[in-house]
Amino acid sequence: MNTVAFWKDETKFFADLLKKKESANENKQEYGSMLKELDKIHADLYEDLADDITNHEKFLARLEKGEKGLSDSDYRDKHRQIKFQMERFEADFQRFKRVIF
Repeated sequence: MNTVAFWKDETKFFADLLKKKESANENKQEYGSMLKELDKIHADLYEDLADDITNHEKFLARLEKGEKGLSDSDYRDKHRQIKFQMERFEADFQRFKRVIF
């Protein structure tokens, strides 16, 4: 969750930076396009990923309590999926930051 919160703060920083560049630059369409992409990143990822992580943590708590019908392998599979989502997002976000700079 800390990583997601950090990415959220970074996104706000880049949105502010792009808005300043957009107002100071004649090529407003390019910056507008980047802002739309940034909005998409924010809307798609943070909400979904934060929900997935929270639900995953709740599942872990239930698993640790020994609740019947829960599988450690299901937990581990979901953990790998979330890890993959975060790694993929981080790579995409790094590419996006290179484009901005």
